[in-house]
Amino acid sequence: MKKSALLAVSALSLGVVGLATFTPIAGAATQNAEVKVNIASALGVGGSDGVNTGTTSDAELTSLNVNFGSINPGAKATTQTSTVKTVNNTTGNGSLTVTKAGASADLVNGGNTISFLTAEPTKSAPGWSVKSGSTYLNLNSAAAIATHAAGEIEKSHTLTFDLTAPADAATGDYTTTIKYDFTAAQ
Repeated sequence: MKKSALLAVSALSLGVVGLATFTPIAGAATQNAEVKVNIASALGVGGSDGVNTGTTSDAELTSLNVNFGSINPGAKATTQTSTVKTVNNTTGNGSLTVTKAGASADLVNGGNTISFLTAEPTKSAPGWSVKSGSTYLNLNSAAAIATHAAGEIEKSHTLTFDLTAPADAATGDYTTTIKYDFTAAQ
């Protein structure tokens, strides 16, 4: 019997819904997810901001990307969640981790950054963070999210993303990429 681990993913990504198909990979699966925010100009004329609270069902497989939308400098973004689903059809226990995909987990816009934090971002300590349950994760090394027993059909793991923009944040799109890894012992 061939051993394999599948990573199935589901996320609330401001209404972006699509179907992702994953091919079995013996012992490991990896999925990158972009984290993004747009810092709006400090001045503006117009109506109130609209918030898309799109929904996703357990049956849908969607992107893991997180988009905080557009916020003003110094503002706290609406908290975002992302649900990672794992499937372990191997005979070994599995482990789900998340880490930065590049040199830094900071959100970057050219030479401007919004710092990655391992605590809740605030006006006095702006930045962005991610937590699993009540535990803030450190993306500078592989942060364990959950384990998954051998043969468990599907398990869901929800992460919470928070962001408070620096008061002096320059206008533009800030992005970074994080990587989810699901591995199973053979």
